[in-house]
Amino acid sequence: MEYPDDLDALEELHRTLGVPVTRVEAGREPGQGEALRVRTPDGHPVEFYHHMEQVPVYDDRGRVRLPMRSTHRFRGIPPMFIDHMNSRVEDPDASLTYWRDRLRFSISEYTVRDGKTFAAWLRRRRGTHDVAVVRSTGPSLHHVAYHVGEPADVMRTADLLADAGFRAQIDFGPGRHGLSNAFFIYVRDPSGNRLEISMGDYQRDLDAEPIRWEWEDYDEGGRLWWSPEYPARFLETTPVNPSWPL
Repeated sequence: MEYPDDLDALEELHRTLGVPVTRVEAGREPGQGEALRVRTPDGHPVEFYHHMEQVPVYDDRGRVRLPMRSTHRFRGIPPMFIDHMNSRVEDPDASLTYWRDRLRFSISEYTVRDGKTFAAWLRRRRGTHDVAVVRSTGPSLHHVAYHVGEPADVMRTADLLADAGFRAQIDFGPGRHGLSNAFFIYVRDPSGNRLEISMGDYQRDLDAEPIRWEWEDYDEGGRLWWSPEYPARFLETTPVNPSWPL
């Protein structure tokens, strides 16, 4: 959150919505300041915070040493930051009432199927999305995406996994989305959760008119621009953990 007092405002908002909320004291999670945990109206656990300990930008002599200037120490594909999460919800329009109308997220693109909103991509920055909500039978997680620096890093992810004997962990890709324009590869972590390694989505003003995809166009080229096919396992999701502490 932008200001510390935003946590108080968010707590009041969520209490008026009648959803579970709890405050988390600073330091309970390493490097993180005070936080607010909620379970959103569409059933997803979310944590808001203001302060996060930053990576040092000076060396022992006080000279600037930005963290990305340590490539000589890198192994693998170090992600730069968490880019977005893609969730499944029972009613995308109800979710938009929360994310767009209550939290002031902007819709970048959305998909319509049978006259109803099937999915929407929302953001608080100029990229295409921080959160995506997609119609399903109930709350679950499709993937969490990590941003890397260049398209070659997406390709290198595939090489590293295959070369290390983890070819079966590659879920889908490498490829390019039509919606968002991003390069991607989806992989499974050791627990079976889907992760996306992503980069290259476009930048667009927050007040720009959302881009509307009809279902046929999205299914043909929105999900995957280079090919119309994706594996059946790509539709699998991870159920929300009901024991997540609140």
